[in-house]
Amino acid sequence: MKKVLNFLKNNLLLILTILLASVLRLVWLDRVPPGIGGDELTYIITAKFILLRWSDILGTWNPLSVFIFHYPFGQFQAELPYFLLLPIFSFMPIVIGAKFAYSLISIFTVLIIYLATEELFDKKTAIIAGLIAAINPWFIFIGRTAYETVPVTFFYFAFLYLAIKTKGWKILWSIPIMFLAFYSYIGAKLIFLPFVLTVIVFAYFLNKKKFLKQYLIVGVLSLLLTLFFFISIKTNPSLSRTSEILTLNDPQLSQIVDKTRKMTMENPLKSLLDNKLTAFSGVIVTKFINSLSADYLFSTGDSFYSIYTHGLLYPLDALFILFGLVFVFAKDKRKFYFLLLLAFLALLPQVFHTASTDNFTPHMALIFPVLIIFIACGIVNVSEIFKGRITLILISLLYALSLINFLNIYFYQYPLREPFDFRLRVLSRYVQMAGKTDKITIYNPRSSDVFMKYIFYTDIINKNTASGISKAFKNNNFSIGNALFTSCDKVDLSKNVSIIDYSCGDFGKDVKHVSIADLSDGFQTFRIYNDTLCKGIGLKPFPTDIKISDFSIEKMSREDFCRTYITSY
Repeated sequence: MKKVLNFLKNNLLLILTILLASVLRLVWLDRVPPGIGGDELTYIITAKFILLRWSDILGTWNPLSVFIFHYPFGQFQAELPYFLLLPIFSFMPIVIGAKFAYSLISIFTVLIIYLATEELFDKKTAIIAGLIAAINPWFIFIGRTAYETVPVTFFYFAFLYLAIKTKGWKILWSIPIMFLAFYSYIGAKLIFLPFVLTVIVFAYFLNKKKFLKQYLIVGVLSLLLTLFFFISIKTNPSLSRTSEILTLNDPQLSQIVDKTRKMTMENPLKSLLDNKLTAFSGVIVTKFINSLSADYLFSTGDSFYSIYTHGLLYPLDALFILFGLVFVFAKDKRKFYFLLLLAFLALLPQVFHTASTDNFTPHMALIFPVLIIFIACGIVNVSEIFKGRITLILISLLYALSLINFLNIYFYQYPLREPFDFRLRVLSRYVQMAGKTDKITIYNPRSSDVFMKYIFYTDIINKNTASGISKAFKNNNFSIGNALFTSCDKVDLSKNVSIIDYSCGDFGKDVKHVSIADLSDGFQTFRIYNDTLCKGIGLKPFPTDIKISDFSIEKMSREDFCRTYITSY
């Protein structure tokens, strides 16, 4: 008992940090984000079928073959996420289970950042790093989703921690974690080998040039794994995404050169200055600048982050990143260059992903732990210069206010923008309830996607329905129970309940109907004809007075659901 009390006393701040991280990632998880993304859904549905039938939806794939880079049909993504979801799906519904599984990994990521920072610096800096990671906007956002950037961040930095923490033959314990890191995210494979080599070289010198044999084993295995992957995708190019890597042969570069030359008058240097090499260099520089721009990091984020009114970091973080860079450089140049090199490597998946200069945060997810370590170093050193509790209290207060502002945006503004196609969650609930008594036809130009989200939100994948769902995808005939999901061709409003996506055009727009409307502007996203579910219930002309509890729509009564989400024409 005494040992337990001493442990709690010595680690109280860490325990409180983990509790804070847990609350920020788990509270209202069934409501925010209110929808599910396409890549998330791919992993989730496939994982559910693995649990039921040890195969993918089509029944043509062995799950273990994914580790030799044979993927389910049309899915060229990471290998490990399918298996990370299996333990949760064995006892939790998939709607909440997928996000819950990754929220737990996100919480453990906070712990790993703490442990890695403690090994690199000291316990005080580690506590600050853990707290900053716990409240970081990007970590909160991504930690409440089922995207593969959550486990890749955890495993890469778990490997880093074990590589610098362990001694002697215990260093080999980092090898399984290294393999899990490799299989976590296809976008990070580009930097896997340089990341591993950077870490083990740093650890070798950190340990005063000891344990060379063990570090060589780790390095050689990482090289062999990379070569195995490279050979696999070379022998099966149709099962890879190598075409997405930016090279001098990228067709988009040719388009850039052609456009530039057409806009340039003839001069002796024209072909020297306007060619694929200069276009390639320009794209690389632009992407580096965009990735590190203050507007992107501290103000708006990108289209994936989709909050738009708040950055991936707090504006206050910018100040302490600068302080951290200065102080770490002044005190320990070896650690400074090590962290700076990790940050540089973290940007490469984004920089070398096609010629598009738009940011895509998951590609650079590994930079955030590095930035958080610099922030922690900045805070600690500033508090040491301005000694006294007032400095720490002031910094804590500013971060508390920043967190409150972000939480207000994330929980009370962000859901109203209907991210991740929340309208399909509403549609699914309507069809599920109305389908108990009526036959329903849903007309949509993306029937496969809408059907997949329907079977997810209604959680109807089980041993009894798996065969029928598999058959639906094989035959491109998406029906289950009383619901039929079909294309916009040959719309027939005279039979049963008909639902038309606005993407199908204006057909039947002037015919009497009710609708599922956009929460922000009342636009009719789905028009519903011959409705019986909400008949007799007083419907609003557009959604109003939405509360956060309304986003847990599976728990709503028929009356509350209709009044909240179904609008009159």
